[in-house]
Amino acid sequence: MSTYLKVNDHKVMRGETNTNYASPCKRLTFTVPYQYEFDIGTTVTGIINQNGVDTTVFYGTVKQVSRRRPENVWEFMAEDIIQRPVEYWFAPENIDEGITWSNISHLALAKSILLYASIANEFVIDDWTPYPTFQFATGPEPVKVQTANAWDVITWINQITGMYVYADNSGNVHLSRIADEPGLVASKTFVGGNSGTIKQIEYTRSDENLRNKVVVYGASGVQAISQAASPYLPANYYKTAIISYSMIDTNEMAAETASINLSRMNKLTETVILEVNGDPSLDARATVQITEPNTGVSGLWFVNQISHRLSSDAPYLCRLTCKK
Repeated sequence: MSTYLKVNDHKVMRGETNTNYASPCKRLTFTVPYQYEFDIGTTVTGIINQNGVDTTVFYGTVKQVSRRRPENVWEFMAEDIIQRPVEYWFAPENIDEGITWSNISHLALAKSILLYASIANEFVIDDWTPYPTFQFATGPEPVKVQTANAWDVITWINQITGMYVYADNSGNVHLSRIADEPGLVASKTFVGGNSGTIKQIEYTRSDENLRNKVVVYGASGVQAISQAASPYLPANYYKTAIISYSMIDTNEMAAETASINLSRMNKLTETVILEVNGDPSLDARATVQITEPNTGVSGLWFVNQISHRLSSDAPYLCRLTCKK
């Protein structure tokens, strides 16, 4: 099977993409024998060619350049467009005034924050069913940002509303609802055993991240609690998560925030790490079917993290971290 990675139409010696649902940026590292035109700030497109078919797996800009000896190669690290709000800080000339917004939806607020960080690409608003649209600052108090990191503000909005922001492989920025559970239909199937496609697998489960009580504090007097019994904890025992933002300015918003976060947190953390033959169509946020009898793994899983690793002297492999 002929497979290789090319960056801006240059075939590279080796490369790796890393996408993590919990991290804002997708990353590409690649090695070439010559410098070509790559430099800090260069826009790069990563394409995996497998049996003559091109699949775009990365779009971003070079952030780091390394010269390696005695191998006599150049190594580059690039990140996608989400690195801009990660690096951008609000620093108003008048710190007491800051930047304010009034009567604004969470989607419009997120877009405004991203525009401050020079993201003017086409935004994609994904399906929000069944989540509501949150409306901030409907009363006299505005949303106010003084000195803050832009991605931190996006993270606040995400935690309050259940939103998730990411860039696709074409550079478009998606404002989507959090979807860190497997869907109903798998895009790929992996099977263990001697004739299966799984090369390595590791399965773990724990209650480390389980929270069966969520307490939300907002502006003065705003509060909500959502809780439920857990079969994995002692009776009447609650592991509590606290969410506190002044942006939450109504009890209704606080209740929605508590409900959304409880539904995500009140469960065991089940993780499968597996290594399979390379497939450029695999990406984070996908749902896959895994069946591996020796570890007891079966069913549908959400791809939380994935790396594609290609080299001229090694087989093309994908490493997936999947969760339920």
